[in-house]
Amino acid sequence: MVYKILRTEELKYIHEYWQEYFENLRKTESHSMVKKVLDRHQPVITRYLRAHLIDWLTHVCDVLPKEDFTLPFIATNMTDRFFMLTNKTIRPEDMQLTGLTALFMVSKYLEITPLFLDQLVNEMGYRKYKAKEFVDRETELMSQLACEIDPPTHLDFTLLYSKFIRSQVQNFRGPIMKPTLTFLLTAEYYACEYCKMLLADLDMLSVRPSILAATAIKFGLEYSERYCRDHQVFDAPLPEGKSKGDLEEEITSISTSWEQIATTLLHEVADYAEIAAFTREIEERMVFIEKKHGKKFTTIFKNKVTRYFPEIYERRGADFEDKYKDII
Repeated sequence: MVYKILRTEELKYIHEYWQEYFENLRKTESHSMVKKVLDRHQPVITRYLRAHLIDWLTHVCDVLPKEDFTLPFIATNMTDRFFMLTNKTIRPEDMQLTGLTALFMVSKYLEITPLFLDQLVNEMGYRKYKAKEFVDRETELMSQLACEIDPPTHLDFTLLYSKFIRSQVQNFRGPIMKPTLTFLLTAEYYACEYCKMLLADLDMLSVRPSILAATAIKFGLEYSERYCRDHQVFDAPLPEGKSKGDLEEEITSISTSWEQIATTLLHEVADYAEIAAFTREIEERMVFIEKKHGKKFTTIFKNKVTRYFPEIYERRGADFEDKYKDII
C-alpha cells in the first residue's frame, strides 16, 4: 500500500501561498525573540526558576483536555516577553500567576472551550491567587505586549517546514510506502519534542525561531532514521513491485528535500553544515541541563534526553561539565 502525505487542498494552498506566508512569518518572528530577559529586567528570577515554571506549564498543558498543542509555546513566549517589557520586578512567588494568566489568555484565543477563571483559581492555582489577581495580571499582559498574543515561535516554523517537505516529496515522488511514511511522521514527532525541550533553554530566546526550527527538523530526520533502523521499520513487507532500493530512494529524497528547502529559505545560513553544527551544540546543551537538573525536570528532560541523545549522553564527564557549567 502507498500513501499520499498531503491532501489536495493543502498541496494547492502551499503552491499558491507558501512564499507570502513564509515571508510574513520571517518579518514578524523577531517579535517573539527576547534578549537578557532575566539578568537585565528581572534580576530576582533565576534561570532555574524560569525553567521550573516552564516545566510546570508544559506538564499542565499535557494533562489538560485541550486540542491545540501549541499552548505551552505561546504561553511561555508571552511570559518571557512580559518579563522583558514590564517595569515592575516580578517576585518569584508571582511567576506562577504570570504563567497561568498567559495560558488562560492563549486558551481563550485558540480553544473552542477555553479555560475558566474558576479553574485557574481553584484547580490550577490551588487558591494561591484570587480571581482579581488573574484579571489584573491579564490587563498588565495585554498592555505590555500591545495585545500581540502569538508572534511566530520556532514550533510554527517547524510545522511549516514539515509541510514544505511533504509537499516537495509528494510532488517529485508521488505516493510513498508505509515505512517511508512512518519515517516521516517519526521525524516530525521528534522535531516537535525537540522544540519543546528548547523552551527551557534561556540562551535560545535570542535566536531566530526560523533557525531553531531548522535545527529541530535536522535533528528529527537524523534521529528518526536511527529509530526506524533500530526498530526494524525498514524491514516491513513492501508493496508488490517495490524493492529495498526504492525504499532507500524515498528515505533519501526526504533528507534531500529538506536540504534544498533549507538552502532556499534560510539565505543567511551560508552553509547547510552550519545548521548541523548548531544542532549538535544545542544537543550538548540539552544533555547538560538534564545532568544538572534532571531530577527536577521530570516532564521535559529526565527521560527524554537520555533516550533522544544516547551517544552524547555517554560522553558526559568532568571536561564536559566544566565547558558547559555556565550555560544555566
